[in-house]
Amino acid sequence: MKMIQKAFNQNPTRQLSQGGFRDVPASYWAGSAIQEAYETGFMSGYPNNNFLPNQQIPKVQAIVALTNGLGLNAGDTTINVLSTYYSDASEIPADAVNNSCGECSFSQSN
Repeated sequence: MKMIQKAFNQNPTRQLSQGGFRDVPASYWAGSAIQEAYETGFMSGYPNNNFLPNQQIPKVQAIVALTNGLGLNAGDTTINVLSTYYSDASEIPADAVNNSCGECSFSQSN
């Protein structure tokens, strides 16, 4: 999660309450990353102020975390999303944007 936060450089949208999550001690090795993930909107935690830091995250929760943290919604187009994060989005080949590289040919240099 820390790499994703650094890659997209999101600003905080909320503040973690004093004391943080009940199950994340102040000395926990990933405590600051968890706090940042919460404050930038990528992660919300679980009921009763728990984060469950040792629980594996299913793929669907990872997708929801990315969607929430990046502020995406179903109406966003690929190029609009790319333009939000990359100043050179217009230089990305259409095949890459549309993920339709059926006619792309890749050659291997020896």
